[in-house]
Amino acid sequence: MLQTYRHKRHKIIVLLISILAWCMLTPPAFSQPDTRVIASTVVEVRINQSNQGLQLRYPTTVRLDQVLQDTLANLNQLPAKVSGQSLYWFGSMLWRSDSITRQVMKEQQSAVILQLQQLAQQVRNKKPETSHSLQILANALSAPLPGQRIIQSLDRDSVRISPDKNPGLNGQFRLQVITRPETVKVFGAFLQPNLEDSKIKLSWQERKNATDYLQQVTSLTISNPDYLWVIQPDGKAEQHNIAYWNRNHKDIAPGATIYLPFTSLPDGYESLNDDIVDLLKQRPY
Repeated sequence: MLQTYRHKRHKIIVLLISILAWCMLTPPAFSQPDTRVIASTVVEVRINQSNQGLQLRYPTTVRLDQVLQDTLANLNQLPAKVSGQSLYWFGSMLWRSDSITRQVMKEQQSAVILQLQQLAQQVRNKKPETSHSLQILANALSAPLPGQRIIQSLDRDSVRISPDKNPGLNGQFRLQVITRPETVKVFGAFLQPNLEDSKIKLSWQERKNATDYLQQVTSLTISNPDYLWVIQPDGKAEQHNIAYWNRNHKDIAPGATIYLPFTSLPDGYESLNDDIVDLLKQRPY
C-alpha cells in the first residue's frame, strides 16, 4: 500500500511539474505580440524629377520631423541648389519604398494598364479616338512608381506642432521635395493627338476652376459630363462638379492633377476610374 501511494504521489508531482513548465513556456491567449522594431531606416531624398539624390540613414525608427530637418540641412547635396524657403512642401511626396511594397504597387499598376489596353482593343473599331486616348493613358501610367505614397502633410510647422502628424518611420522610404510648379496635369477621357502628349500640362492660373481647364482640351463623348477628379498636390482627391446645373467653384493648386473619368464602361470595368485615381495619387509630379 505504501509503495502504491508513493508511486501515485510521484506521478502527481511529475504531472504538476509538466503543467508548470508548459505555462511558463506558452504565452497566455491575451498576450500582445512583440511589436518592437529594430530595423534601420533609409530615406532617399530627391528634388523635382532628378534621378540623383542623397540618402539619410538612421539606426532605427526616426520621426518625420527629424527627416525633414535633415533634408533641409543637406539641401546643398541635391543637384538643384534651392533654399528651404523655395521648396513647395504642399506638393512634396513621401513613399514607403521597400521591395515588397514596390512589388505590390507594380502589380496594381500592371492590372490597371492591362484593363486600359484591353478596353482600347475592344473599342478600337467603333471608337478609334477613345481607343487612342486609352492607349495613351496606359502609356502615361506605365512609368515605375517609387512605392506606396503616404498621404501625409509634409509642412514642417504642422509636423512639428502636431504629434499625430509626426509619425515614426522605419524601413525604406523615398522623399521627393519639389519647387513650386506653374502647371497642372490633365489625364483621362479627352482627345489626344499623339503619344507624345501622354502628359498634358496646362499653365496654372489663380482662381481657375476645373471647367476653365477643361475648355483647353477636347472632351470625348465617353467622358463624364457631370464631374471630374482633382488630385491636389498633397495627394487628396476631390470631386469637382462641371455640369451647368451642379457647377461650383473649387480652387485647384499648382501641381494638381486633373482626371476626367470615362463613362459607359462595360461589365468588368466598373472600378477602372477609381483605380486610375488611386494610381495618379502615387505618381511623382
